Amino acid sequence: MGNKKQECGDARDEEIKALRQTNLELQQELAQAELTLRVIPSAALSLDLNGTITSWNNKAERVTGFRREEVLGHSCDIFVLPPCSQECGAFVDGQGKPLMGRVCQIKTKGGKVRSVSKNTDLLKDPDGTVTGAVVTFRDITEQLEVELQLRTERDKFRGILSALDQGMHILNRDYVIEYQNEILRRTFGDKIGEKCYEVYKQRDKPCEVCRMHAAIERNEIQRTEEIMSDRRHYEQSYVPFADVDGQTKALILLRDVTEEKMYRAETMRAGQLASIGELAAGVAHEINNPINGIINYAQLLQDDLTEGDPGAEMLDRIIKEGERIAYIVRNLLFFARQREEEAEVVAIEAIIHDSLSLIKHQLQKDGVIIHTDIPEDLPSIRVHPQQLQQVFLNLLSNARYALNQRYPGRDPGKKVEIRCRAVQSQGHAVLRTEITDYGAGIPPELLPQIFEPFFSSKKPGEGTGLGLSISAGLVRDFQGEIRVESEVGARTTLTIDLPAYEE
Repeated sequence: MGNKKQECGDARDEEIKALRQTNLELQQELAQAELTLRVIPSAALSLDLNGTITSWNNKAERVTGFRREEVLGHSCDIFVLPPCSQECGAFVDGQGKPLMGRVCQIKTKGGKVRSVSKNTDLLKDPDGTVTGAVVTFRDITEQLEVELQLRTERDKFRGILSALDQGMHILNRDYVIEYQNEILRRTFGDKIGEKCYEVYKQRDKPCEVCRMHAAIERNEIQRTEEIMSDRRHYEQSYVPFADVDGQTKALILLRDVTEEKMYRAETMRAGQLASIGELAAGVAHEINNPINGIINYAQLLQDDLTEGDPGAEMLDRIIKEGERIAYIVRNLLFFARQREEEAEVVAIEAIIHDSLSLIKHQLQKDGVIIHTDIPEDLPSIRVHPQQLQQVFLNLLSNARYALNQRYPGRDPGKKVEIRCRAVQSQGHAVLRTEITDYGAGIPPELLPQIFEPFFSSKKPGEGTGLGLSISAGLVRDFQGEIRVESEVGARTTLTIDLPAYEE
């Protein structure tokens, strides 16, 4: 009996000793948890299932202004603003835990509203039952304000770049594109990470004269003007700057000046044409007077001849050739004269006839055969006659060049065909004129570029690259359309559609 009591006492002592050890361990863990809660750099608190604050560290005091004794035992909505105070994410079903980086607003003891980034996880007992939650948070008010300022400045910078309508990119010393704005991205595609000379110049190695390196090494702005891979002219400015990584890089601004160059060239061309027109008008007047005298004297001699005189045929030829010269001079004067009248309702046959009279001698001298197919019942068109005449002269001049390329001498196949037809296009009456030459033709890869300013397939010095560009612009001004079809070594057809005139 005594042994049994002794055994029970020993067991009780062991049980008490185990409980004391467990309690000590729990106190140590609690002390460690409290120490961790105090020293972590984030504000931290714990909640029970009712949302009551059960712990509160020093950082939470500094962020909110509330002391520990002011919040312990109170609901967390003492400092948390809606919607978090109304629907605490810690205990909402369907939201995975932990919750990381949730942004909400709190109100400090002084009444200030601050933004915080909050992390939340659940507290569980050894059986896995949820007993509460632990929350850490940090004040990100200044961070959000800085981010807002950065976004504002970024949007402002982008707006300035868009208003300037200039392409911009950043290059490092290794020729790598680190940044492109939207304008360049639309033009060349997204090329970040690629080499500048590959993207913009279609080269396999850097340019011989690199303005980017010159700007970086001399620490001064470099400017130049070049043709890029899209065959357009760009004015370029290279500005060196020190990036945040400490490397010196170059910011490059590109301004498309293709149209400006075209307008300048057209202005110069117009000035040249005006000078030539004045000279041609003066020469034409000098020719006109003596040729009229020759015609008059020949007619007087013809009146004195008797029937059957052998000189009658010669005088008749003199009069006809003289009248032809006078007709050409009149056309030349009409073409050279500066006119400001409005568009006129004219017949296409008259304009083509006048155009041929000015260039027909050159075509015949080169052995070019001319075929025209112009029906009499064609509708009229409303255009500036001189401008449309200039279009036809440009097209016929190009046809002559292509035929001479294929046939240096005379040949039965060396011919130009001019056809006019009335057709329907998109429900409207259209007068279609086709000029076909059976010359050298145009390679397929060049067809999309022939109407671009300054593009020319002729040898240097033989073309300005403006004829077809100006012609296309004039046709557009008439509300018309010009297009080309070509087969290398066979033919080229230029088609002009002009709206038929309707009362």
